[in-house]
Amino acid sequence: MSKKIHKKQQTKKAGKASENLLTGNLLNKNRKIHVLILFILGIVLYINTLNHGYVLDDHLFVVGNKFVTQGIDGIKDIWTHDAFVGGHGRKFDLTGGRYRPLSITTFAIEYEIFGYNPKPGHFFNILLYGLTGVLIYITLLRFVQGKNEWLPFFTAVLFVIHPIHTEVVANIKSRDEILCLFFGLLAFYYMFSDNTRHLLMANLFFLLSLLSKESSFPALAIIPLTFYFFRDYDWKTIMRKSAPFFVTALLYLIMRTAFAGFFGETKAKWVIDNPFLYATFGQRIATVILIGLMYVKLLFVPYPLSYDYSFNQIPLTDFSDWRVWLGIIILAASVYGIVKGFKTKAVYAYGLLFYFISYSLISNLFFNIGTNMGERFLYFSSLGFCIFMSDILIKALKIKTQETLSFNLKYIT
Repeated sequence: MSKKIHKKQQTKKAGKASENLLTGNLLNKNRKIHVLILFILGIVLYINTLNHGYVLDDHLFVVGNKFVTQGIDGIKDIWTHDAFVGGHGRKFDLTGGRYRPLSITTFAIEYEIFGYNPKPGHFFNILLYGLTGVLIYITLLRFVQGKNEWLPFFTAVLFVIHPIHTEVVANIKSRDEILCLFFGLLAFYYMFSDNTRHLLMANLFFLLSLLSKESSFPALAIIPLTFYFFRDYDWKTIMRKSAPFFVTALLYLIMRTAFAGFFGETKAKWVIDNPFLYATFGQRIATVILIGLMYVKLLFVPYPLSYDYSFNQIPLTDFSDWRVWLGIIILAASVYGIVKGFKTKAVYAYGLLFYFISYSLISNLFFNIGTNMGERFLYFSSLGFCIFMSDILIKALKIKTQETLSFNLKYIT
């Protein structure tokens, strides 16, 4: 009985500490410098894209989209049709359809105000990317309850400077990825609070994330894990605090099903939209593992980068390919790391779980996503990789995380 009372007291204390971080002074003077550095870094890295034009899927989702080019008048159609209808004139033959009305709505508003002009589109992508770096920092500060400035800052810096995000920021259409993570981070930021208004905001932001792109759907598994790793909650409390997000996801699925169809409902009939159409079961699994290895390679060595991984850029393979077995070894090592770090709530284990859970949606393992690979798909998942690498770096450098991360001259000299 006394154990239960002690557990409840700990849960209340954790809730109060989290609430204070939300309503109190989360950003002291030193942390405001961190925020400024991250924002400027995100802007400077991609400011050159301001002079870029429309490319690739921009024509499908922006300038060649009949709903977007109607401006404000096209918003109703954007919210009541599959994402491809505006560009193709019909629902495209892709698995489960696509329902991303929020990101496409931003294009319609831009078109209403600026007309045929790519500069505003690139500007808002750059701005949102800079703000995303800031959000990663302050959200992870909430995760660690302000006790460790190093992990949030290292993670945010690594995310902002990582070249794998070039396609997302430089391509206007990929604002769906940017908004998906942006609103997802806001949901994570507010979800620790016991304040009803904050919880409503967390669920609203989660819904906005899903309406930007479905990449955040796996967050339904990540949310309870986040409570587990970063708070001393029992599983009953974790499930109680996670439950509202499942209701929000159900609302999204109802909207998606009504206007675009359910996941896996439609099957692509052409090899250009389904690279595994003529693959055997063994070839499909082996190729999926190989592609997973290629993603990991790009996270560690982001060269060469490409916007095109369409049909036959990555030929089908089988289990006689040594690279497939290397992928299996890396996967097994990751699972071992997760199991080892789970009980101790090691941050690196959380980073690995975040990566693999969010990656599952784009892996082609459970359903065809319309192509075999794309660097833009890794945007949401890469945050887990950055968390993992930051924790490993902190441990390798033996950094005392309780110390303040400062950019005073005494640290530089």
